[in-house]
Amino acid sequence: MIEAIKKIGEYSLQKQGKNVSEPLAILVDDPSNRDTQNVLFIILESRDNEFKYRGIDIEEYSKGRMRKYLYKKGKGPRGSNLAPTTKIARFIETTFKKNILGWFEIEPEKGANFFVKVGNCLKENREKILDELKKKYSKENNIISLKIDNKYIGDYPEFKNSLIETAKKGYYFTKSFKGDNKVSKSENKICCVCNKRQKEVYGFVGTYKFYTVDKPGFVSGGFKQKNAWRNYPVCLNCALEVARLSRPNLNLF
Repeated sequence: MIEAIKKIGEYSLQKQGKNVSEPLAILVDDPSNRDTQNVLFIILESRDNEFKYRGIDIEEYSKGRMRKYLYKKGKGPRGSNLAPTTKIARFIETTFKKNILGWFEIEPEKGANFFVKVGNCLKENREKILDELKKKYSKENNIISLKIDNKYIGDYPEFKNSLIETAKKGYYFTKSFKGDNKVSKSENKICCVCNKRQKEVYGFVGTYKFYTVDKPGFVSGGFKQKNAWRNYPVCLNCALEVARLSRPNLNLF
């Protein structure tokens, strides 16, 4: 049955022109609504190994640039997005603080100096940025993102890799368990869905609602959640296909 679900997932993705060999095409969401016409870009420029704020630019929104925008809604009502692109909520100050500044407070470990320096530039110019965003915001200009040296964040490997790694983490990490049971993954193992040896397989891929590793009957190896990958090892590509069909309306990441 798992293989059948995977094939349906493959077919669904193909109809949309998507392929698991390009995870970003599957992971990113459309940030627009019926009013959206433009995106507000915070413009930064690199100079002398630092970043300078250069104002707010307005650009027409395009669905064809979704991988450039890198919008992916965060998990839960208080979670920041998986990249610093955001829909503007009721209050622009809260939106900017949570999903732009807030993202750089969480993510620096993945991008080291690059993210730290970009975040510092945004913090130093916070009041100026907010003031200019308010002047240019409207119900038609209701998305905020960044451009650095005239490039979208989706042009930078640092941002793309961060989004993919954060999304992938949902398949092998959970705060629900204690100690080393929070992580369940292994390397160079056979995926039980595609039956191929993969670089990594994960143990917390939830295909069915009745499958949950918080119950003794679903965990082998002495009821240790860290060993869940032995029960149901799934690679990233298969996780993207299977999860899409088994929980199509769920924000998986």
